[in-house]
Order: sequence, then C-alpha cells, then structure tokens
Amino acid sequence: YDMLSAKMKVMSQDRLTNHIVLNGSIKDIFYDNQFYEGRFIAHSAPERINGRFQVRFSEDGVDTRIIAPKLFDGNVYFGFTPQSPFRGKVHIHHFSVADYLQNISSFSSLFQEGALAGELDIDGTVENPLLRFDLNASEFSINKVGYYQTRISGTLENNILQFDNSWVRLNGQRVFNADVRYNTLQDSLKMTIRAEDIESNFLDETLIKDRDLIRGSFTYAIVAEGNLNSPKVYGDVQVRDGEVKGTPFDIINLTFEDSLTTGAETYWDAANHIIKLRRFLYMNSGEYSIEGTGYMSIDQHGPIDVKVDVEGNVLAELPRIEPYFVNPKTSGSLYAHVQGSRVNPLFKEVDLVIRDGSIEFDGLIPQVTGLRAKVKLSDEDNFVKIDSLAGTALGRALRIYNENEV
Repeated sequence: YDMLSAKMKVMSQDRLTNHIVLNGSIKDIFYDNQFYEGRFIAHSAPERINGRFQVRFSEDGVDTRIIAPKLFDGNVYFGFTPQSPFRGKVHIHHFSVADYLQNISSFSSLFQEGALAGELDIDGTVENPLLRFDLNASEFSINKVGYYQTRISGTLENNILQFDNSWVRLNGQRVFNADVRYNTLQDSLKMTIRAEDIESNFLDETLIKDRDLIRGSFTYAIVAEGNLNSPKVYGDVQVRDGEVKGTPFDIINLTFEDSLTTGAETYWDAANHIIKLRRFLYMNSGEYSIEGTGYMSIDQHGPIDVKVDVEGNVLAELPRIEPYFVNPKTSGSLYAHVQGSRVNPLFKEVDLVIRDGSIEFDGLIPQVTGLRAKVKLSDEDNFVKIDSLAGTALGRALRIYNENEV
C-alpha cells in the first residue's frame, strides 16, 4: 500500500472541546516525495472555518497550500537546510471577528465587531526569513465603541518585527500613529503611539466608556514596553481648550503609568487596570487650578486613592453639587485626600482655607461677602472642624465655628 488515510483532532486540555479537526490522506508514504491532502474544520464561533490543504515533500523541501474559501489562502515553501529558500504568500480576504472569534473570551470581550484583510509575503532563507505584511482592519468595535479603522504594514527580519506604516482612525478621524519594534527571540516589545491636536476622545470613550466625560484637543505619547502578554504602559497626555462634564478648562496635563489590580486574571480586560497618576495638572483660567497624584481604577466601581491641591476659586464647583449655592467667588486653597471609588468617593482628609470671597444663595439668605474660612476634615476622627467661617451679610458680621467639648 502507498496511501494512508487519517483523522487528527486538536483538543482542549480537558479533552472536552475540539479546536481543529483534520481529515486527510498520505500518498507515496514510503517514498521521499510524500503528498498529504485533506480538509480541516476549525471550531470557531459562531461560524466554523472550513478549508482544504495540501503538503508536498521533495528531496529539497516542503510545499504547503491552504485554502479557506472567501476567508484566506496561502502557499509557503521552505527547504531543509539553513540556507534553503523560504518563500510564500498569504492572502486574507475578509476575516470577521464577530463570525469566527467569539469563543475566545479574552478577545471577544474587547473586540465585538470588525474584519481583517491583507497580504503577507515571505522571502529569504530558512535561517534568515524576511516577512513583509500589509494588513487592514475595518469597522472594528472595541469595548462597544466604534467604528475603528486601522492599517499595519511592516517587516519581520532577523527576528525583529517592525511597523513602518501604522495608524488608527475612529469614525474617519485620525486617532494616532504607532511605532512598533518587537524582538521575537527575547519577547521584548517597544511600542509608542502618538498624536498631536486630535479632536477625538477615543481613550475616554473606549476605556472609560463615557462619551461626555472629557472633550478637547488631545496631544499624547503613550509607550508600551516589556513582554507581549503584559507590557508596561506609561505616557503623557495633554488636553487643551476642552470641557469636563460640560465645565470648560484651558489645559489638562497627565503623566501616568498603568498597572493591574490585585488578583487580576487577565491583562486584556480594561476593568482590571489601575492608572497611577504620577502628575496631574488642571487649569481653568480665571477660576482655579488642580494638581494631584495617586491612582484611579478604570472600572468605575474599582478603587481610587487620590490627593489633590486646589488653588483659586475653591468653591467654583459647589453649585454643581448643590444648586442652592450661587455664583461663588473666592480666593483660597484646598487639599483633599479621596478614596473609595469613582461612583462612591470618600473624603478621608480635607483642609480648606478661604482668604477672601463672596457667595450668593438661592433662597432667603442674603449674599455673603468678605468670606473667610478655615475648615478641616481629619482622617483621625472623621470630624469636620470649623476653625473659623466668617463674613458679612447685610452689613452685619457673621461667624460659624465649632464649640469646644466640655
């Protein structure tokens, strides 16, 4: 006999799930020019990938062909010696992540829609292959935000993967360009994404999932380096002439570093990440400035621990919290230590000083001018201590203070 038929399954470690099933035959099994051909089924979801393959051996090397109709096809040849040729081409026609990758939980939780297309050319030798690729992704939805379009082109040579033309757009607007260099032998990544004066809040929409949290002109440089499975991410972000929840500002500067929450099971889930604020600066011309450090979870229910210093009109946001207070104009400083979560912040410590100011009220209380105050909230006893709160209303002096315990 010179032919043998076989069936092979690639299964999960618990042997309950088929990943790939191959059915095929081997011709000229006892000769050097063996020929394999058959069909394969990849148990992707919700659709399966069906295709056929051919593998032909010769004295010099192996020629492989694979076809999945309307999805991809490829032809690769390589020889048996280090100096033998290594050549081929792979063509991706239209590969939908919604149709074929939804059974990979870490992937499907991040990418809900989108399609890949492109080409891969292989050249060089077995010892030193050269790969050239040009890939396009369109109509991608990431964390239910879209649609993203991207192009990635570059080379893999001498074990170095390098992108030479990579960009991302969100709904037609430019988001960033990327420089990528990855050493495949050392598992060493260095990627920088950068943009200047981008009228897009893609980071806000995609990661924090709040389209109206912040608007403005973005300039940023974000770096990812380290191993591919869990790279270290850090960067600088500047936003100018924008709004935070409808409040206008002049500039926001943020220097940050990304880290994982304790016990996080997967890197590729945004909710598992915490942003360390190395430096935060917010300036609202004519009102106040904020400087802060600490950390904040991307998950709105995750932990925060932030310390901030405010200078200027420290009561400027009071009417947004309590509309009874109207038109505060103050000169002072505020220190606050905030913990808890973004949806349930807890003030651990507050130190408020108002040197001069005025405030109006939506009610019977008259305007207070000449406002001066020293108020503290101590972490030790969680008690608000009013050292002094004084001003003038209707030409009369007023003062509020805590009485000493008897």
